[in-house]
Amino acid sequence: MTLPKISIETISATAAQATRQDVDMFAISSMLELVQEQPELTNLINGCIANMIMGAETAKAEGAEEVPIEFAQDAIIKAAFVTYGLVIAAVKAQIEADELNEAWG
Repeated sequence: MTLPKISIETISATAAQATRQDVDMFAISSMLELVQEQPELTNLINGCIANMIMGAETAKAEGAEEVPIEFAQDAIIKAAFVTYGLVIAAVKAQIEADELNEAWG
């Protein structure tokens, strides 16, 4: 199945809804939902995030630290799950919108 093209209206509405929430709560709820609904995808995402964190550790070991590494790691994890949460929410919203448009013309 091809993912639907997400309209700018759906993207805008999804972003507006998501940004009304606390970013930490949105990240956590997105992560938990993804684990339940897409365990294989979650494993892939977790692997990517682990690689990013290992890269941050390597940079620290090489003396390239410009911000505290704990800050960078937290920012990477939060950004990743917020991003995936937005994508999943947008895809779901678009599928629902497509179904409603089909049902109601």
